[in-house]
Amino acid sequence: MDWYLYTLGERYRDFDGRAHRREFWHFTMVHFVIGLLTGLLDSRFIVELPVSNISLVYAVLTVVPACAIGARRLHDIGRSGWWWAVCCIPIIGLVPMIRWCSRPGMRGPNRYGPDPIFGMAEFA
Repeated sequence: MDWYLYTLGERYRDFDGRAHRREFWHFTMVHFVIGLLTGLLDSRFIVELPVSNISLVYAVLTVVPACAIGARRLHDIGRSGWWWAVCCIPIIGLVPMIRWCSRPGMRGPNRYGPDPIFGMAEFA
């Protein structure tokens, strides 16, 4: 939960730098669970609309942080953040993204910044 709050709080619109696997996957897991919960709340309490207010508001509020952490994760493996657009390809686009985001990052600094593993001491 700390990584989720860190991403939403301090780095919500930061597309520069790098994000370690732990930061990315913790954010993604909490984001997915909250998305499921808001969808369940919508289906339980508001049944008239296909996309209700709770999940729509959550999606709008978190689209920028989700894209930012995805771009930073790609920077950690040495790829441009623009590769995140591959996710726009239905179903097929998720395969390379999951593969890339599961790889360990480059050790030491790369052209996108210093190794993020040294900044993880506060969350370990």
